[in-house]
Amino acid sequence: MDKKLLVIMCEEGDIDEEKLVILGRLTDQAKMRPGDFDLYKLSRQDCLEDFRFSSHQLEILKEALEFPDIMYTDAQNVIPGMEALCILLRRLAYPNRLCDLEKLFGRNRSIFTLTHRPLDYATQNICYTGHKKEHDLKYTGVMTLCGIMYLMCGPEPGSFHDAKLLYRSEILNMMKESRTWPPTPETGYYLYGDQAYKSTPQVVDPVRYNASPLETACNTAMKTLRISVEWGFGKIGNPFFFNKALEALKLGLQPLGMYFRVATLLTNYHTCLNGSQTSNSFAVEPPTLAEYLENYLEDHIDN
Repeated sequence: MDKKLLVIMCEEGDIDEEKLVILGRLTDQAKMRPGDFDLYKLSRQDCLEDFRFSSHQLEILKEALEFPDIMYTDAQNVIPGMEALCILLRRLAYPNRLCDLEKLFGRNRSIFTLTHRPLDYATQNICYTGHKKEHDLKYTGVMTLCGIMYLMCGPEPGSFHDAKLLYRSEILNMMKESRTWPPTPETGYYLYGDQAYKSTPQVVDPVRYNASPLETACNTAMKTLRISVEWGFGKIGNPFFFNKALEALKLGLQPLGMYFRVATLLTNYHTCLNGSQTSNSFAVEPPTLAEYLENYLEDHIDN
């Protein structure tokens, strides 16, 4: 039954508000065509390959993220919440042709597409990085020993220097205001960066000139430890390879910044449930998914 008709019937007193809600839900469920997708018919290996999580972990994710049982797309399609979560994960896991997604989920391609306006020349120019000879977006992140990408700031144009990204990210101001990171040698925490960054009360970088033998040894040791940041960014791109498939990414035609930030969050969820190379290397257990989500508002995966 059409929802507009139900509202009219409620206004005329033919049904009360409680029945309106019940009949509205039944109408949504009637519109929700089952399609060909059945998560529980897939093997564990298929789930891991297609969605990067097992079916049991997907259930945990759906509940933890409070996905509703019924979801609506911008095109007013009605689909189950679990299927919507799987579509998101499959979309980011690997570049997919729309026809492949249609076959997997049994849905019209209007569910899977979102198009943005092309960039103008000036915007394309500022995103061009001479180092890689391509249009690019950059991000600044803070990696923790437990494998969680605690901060992710961006995107910024590819032509920007890493030090400029750090300045624009407000990370330094956040550290100044934080009680956890007071800039004192005795009790404070510091960020360690490579030679692209300058030393500040919050950031330590390698000693560049006239380094003593001890400072040289420290540079070597910290360089080995700093690789964990590369592991962190690598994990975002490996399970959610869509963000690394340059042929599939269209700057100005797709919300690339949103894709990457969502992939970062999903990677953190994956680390909570499965651990990571970083957490194993430093022997630091990541938080549980519940602990991470409970403290999520204190984290910053934003621009």
